[in-house]
Amino acid sequence: FDRVLNFAKAGFHATKVAAVRAESCWLMGRVYQVQGEYENAEKFYHQAVKLDSSFSPALFSYSEILVRKKDYFAAVECLEKVLKTIPNSPDTLSLLGFILAKDANKRPKALNYLQRAIELNPRDPTIHLMYATVLKGNVVDFARSLEAYGKSMGLDGSGVNPTTYNNVGILNAWKSDFDEAEEKYNAAIRHLTGIKLEGPEALKPITKILESGKDHAVTIVFNLARLYEEKKEYEKAANIQKTIIKSLPAYTGSYGEVEKAKVVFQRVRECSNDANPSIFLNLGHVLLALGQHAPAVAMYKKYVLGYLAHDPAEGSKMDERYEKAMEYLRQSENITPDSEDIAFNVALLKKDFAYGVMSKREKDLKRTLKEVQQAKVHLEEAKETFEELKREAEVAAEAERRENLAKENAVKAMELADSLKYGIGASGTKKKRDEDAMEDDSDAPH
Repeated sequence: FDRVLNFAKAGFHATKVAAVRAESCWLMGRVYQVQGEYENAEKFYHQAVKLDSSFSPALFSYSEILVRKKDYFAAVECLEKVLKTIPNSPDTLSLLGFILAKDANKRPKALNYLQRAIELNPRDPTIHLMYATVLKGNVVDFARSLEAYGKSMGLDGSGVNPTTYNNVGILNAWKSDFDEAEEKYNAAIRHLTGIKLEGPEALKPITKILESGKDHAVTIVFNLARLYEEKKEYEKAANIQKTIIKSLPAYTGSYGEVEKAKVVFQRVRECSNDANPSIFLNLGHVLLALGQHAPAVAMYKKYVLGYLAHDPAEGSKMDERYEKAMEYLRQSENITPDSEDIAFNVALLKKDFAYGVMSKREKDLKRTLKEVQQAKVHLEEAKETFEELKREAEVAAEAERRENLAKENAVKAMELADSLKYGIGASGTKKKRDEDAMEDDSDAPH
């Protein structure tokens, strides 16, 4: 590295040509970046771009530093300049796509860039990994994400990192492929810490894993505990959660702190622009745990609606998800059976589900006779609920009208009583009261 730095410095001072000086600065920046000296790297990359604003290698390297600093806007500007010069650069396309995917509105464009990068360099595991990570950001694309992770891991061989194993485990758990998920979580732990979880006493080393200080160790172990919950192996799940709390008391994930969870999911929802329906499901769980039943129903409704317009592969799973959401809605109804808000939201959900099934035909999606019959039943139930709520609203409105009328009559009766008391017409009541008040004031001390 020292020799490269010396040659680059010599080249910089030996010429006044901006392009040559820019290349020298870029080479020095590369050395510092490889050595982890990112501030020095940024300084030289910036100088290189300043000397030659069209020098693509410097622009790309500078964008990498900007991404590290989370200055995504400036990074995108650099990468777009590179694309104008080298439109078929897989590295540029993939990095630009990865950054743009952070904005839900630009996600389609981001995926297009990543797909182009894969077409140009299908043997690069990093590009497949970036593509998989972006797809993982939306539950609609979970299946495609899992496929992309598989390609990346197949190309990378023994170089697969623990985070990738963890993410694949999450996706396998989503598919209810619990054994595969457990295998991936164990692989993540093994690659991260060198510890194997095998045999009847497999969970004994959990404390050692948690105290290893390795990045993501706690997250992976926590995911493993959640997996055991899904598998209904509650004793294992509880033991891991207790170990997490004992080893790391500051880790709130194992405490069930729903208020904090609510804040986190709301922030995720804001950042994703509602692009991920699973956020609504989790928010629904949190709100239900907090006893906020009507908002919970609204979240479950949004979750189900997020799947009504899916492609055929996803459409076949819609019923299962709907039933899962309805299970929580029924819990909410049982807790507060007299809540009109909950009744209204449940009816609205049933109506929207029915319309979703009926509109499958227009979207060239298959629908079964059972689905259609269920949709009709739900539509009738929703209609009955709406009519009942309407009647109750009309009764309430009539009661309010009568109450207001009674108040008006009470005021008139009081005025009439006053007029009879003083022996004058109702119109003279205020005048007589004012005169009485003046007489009273005259007796007051001055």
